[in-house]
Amino acid sequence: MEPPPSSAVSPSSHDTPVTGGVADEVFDDSGVSSISGSSTGGGGNTSSCHSRDESTPDTTNAHGGSCWSPSRRNIGLNDSISEKWAQASSNCSDAKKYLEMICRNLSDKLAQFDLRKEQELRQVFLDLAAGQMEKNENLQGKWCAMKCLLGTPIKPSLRAIQVRFIAS
Repeated sequence: MEPPPSSAVSPSSHDTPVTGGVADEVFDDSGVSSISGSSTGGGGNTSSCHSRDESTPDTTNAHGGSCWSPSRRNIGLNDSISEKWAQASSNCSDAKKYLEMICRNLSDKLAQFDLRKEQELRQVFLDLAAGQMEKNENLQGKWCAMKCLLGTPIKPSLRAIQVRFIAS
């Protein structure tokens, strides 16, 4: 983009080019930016008051608003971006806290679930063992009753009680 002809720009005491310095864009807490210069020697104008376009004046300077600043041209956009950035950062930290809380709750629920399942399995094994014991007692009782009623010796292969465990 070429600079406008010198006749189109109103003369100003701020038309002196920046020499020997570096301009830095600085944002304050409200998201408003300004340009500050730091001189590295040689003297010269290091302020942000370099008039280029009088149609978009920088109203925050000390010279009555006659200076142009490229960062002030789209101040609505910059404020919007700053606000959105702040809101996104806030949402990010809130989401992180929420996820940490969910993880803690999930960890607690998993520990409780593991304990409940362990207790349920223990009860299943106890019930299974009790059922097997009851079955064995019934078989032994029937065996003793048969032996007493018959009064006859029974072959060892027939009287052996076989307990079968169901493997799952």
